[in-house]
Amino acid sequence: MKCYIINLDRAPERMKRMSDLLRSHSTDFIRCAAINGEHFTESEMLLYRSRQNQSKPLTAGEIACSESHLSAYRQIIAGTDEYAVIMEDDLHLSNDVGNFLNSTDWIPEGAEIIKLETVDEPTLVSTDVINTKNNRKLCRLYYKHWGSGAYVISKSAAKTMLDKYCPGSIPIDDYLFDPSVTSFSLWQLQPAIAVQDVILMRNSGTDIGFLESEIELERKKQIRLKHSKISVPALIKRETMRLIRKNSKRIIFLWGIHISKKITRTKIPFRM
Repeated sequence: MKCYIINLDRAPERMKRMSDLLRSHSTDFIRCAAINGEHFTESEMLLYRSRQNQSKPLTAGEIACSESHLSAYRQIIAGTDEYAVIMEDDLHLSNDVGNFLNSTDWIPEGAEIIKLETVDEPTLVSTDVINTKNNRKLCRLYYKHWGSGAYVISKSAAKTMLDKYCPGSIPIDDYLFDPSVTSFSLWQLQPAIAVQDVILMRNSGTDIGFLESEIELERKKQIRLKHSKISVPALIKRETMRLIRKNSKRIIFLWGIHISKKITRTKIPFRM
């Protein structure tokens, strides 16, 4: 199982760090050149934003992130492996990560996407679990767990993403890891074996980590700009309508699984 590392050309130091980490675990990896959102033309951005399926348009960085993952999927379906790992270049990895990256014998039959990271936000997972290596377990993911820093994807799921996902519509992690949006067989490894630097630093009380992604920086900038230009009543109205639109399908979905009672609300921990 190959590991595809998404990395911008202008960040060779990040690639070197990830290369050193993965080599220390004898993991086979391929660098996948990330798309640079700064290179999008005005007409390209207008086209992307004409596809938006949410109240706020995606930033150039978010769209570039989506296109970068799609580029990795094209490499996956051109290969021979049934499963691959996608990683961004700002990760901290567990000490036993090689046990999961170097084989597929732990992957449940029929699994399409397995989230390897955590963003330390509450989500819903199954109480029925599969015990796997090193006292970690696999559970079904039943609620949005955003972030696209580290995950396993099957070749068939990669092909589905290329066929059905429209860059510019919603962030790619919403499409991948929100069961109310997608029909993939989603799983979560817990404790997680990966965490993005921005999440780890946030939990340690530091606002900005040394690896904080440019996408996160752009998101923060856009939020500050938008909030500085909108009145409080308008902001309340906008956010109320956004939540209604966003959560109506999710409420129906969650009600459908509620009758099983075999779910629990939890934060996925990261364990070295």
